[in-house]
Amino acid sequence: MAKRGPKPKQEEEIVTETIGYRPHKGQTKIHNSINNGKEKYYTICTGRQFGKTLCMINQMLYWALNDAGTNTIYVAPTYLLARDVFDRLRTAVNSTEENTSNKLIKRTNSTNLVLEMINGSTIKCFSGERYENLRGLTRIHYAVLDEMAYNDPNLWDKILKPATNISGKKICFISTPFGKNHFYKLFMWGQDPDKPLYTSFYA
Repeated sequence: MAKRGPKPKQEEEIVTETIGYRPHKGQTKIHNSINNGKEKYYTICTGRQFGKTLCMINQMLYWALNDAGTNTIYVAPTYLLARDVFDRLRTAVNSTEENTSNKLIKRTNSTNLVLEMINGSTIKCFSGERYENLRGLTRIHYAVLDEMAYNDPNLWDKILKPATNISGKKICFISTPFGKNHFYKLFMWGQDPDKPLYTSFYA
């Protein structure tokens, strides 16, 4: 088990300093729920102007910086969104390298959209457009499925859920709503007291 970092309040200070991120009330609610909750699956329904992608960028950095040797994945419905998030992650960490004596990033791979931290953690960005290409992923500790309502349900049910059953620590499904589909089902599971591994809320 990788050594954990400082307590949540201290960890948040590290990450907010890293990318100049100042979460608003709704974003703070998400971070507090994920970082302090005991559940494994977090379903967050947001509006379009909420800033959910920036929130998840910060959350992924939180995990990677404070839980050494872990693997985090980000999955978007399209390659363009996955690429945008990778570029924003890289810029955030690089800006920290320029302003502090502690180098946080070991290397980046802009072809495969991978960031590797010096503590052995990685963040990898993927597109869910051809979800079969993700089959075979292993040792996923943290995951963010962005715009989950617009991803194919098989992406989670058949590909990523089996890959996170053993090693997965925290999984985030975040999206704007899109009818009563698979995202809605996950949201309702988070409201069910008989499913203690799930939680959900509007933010």
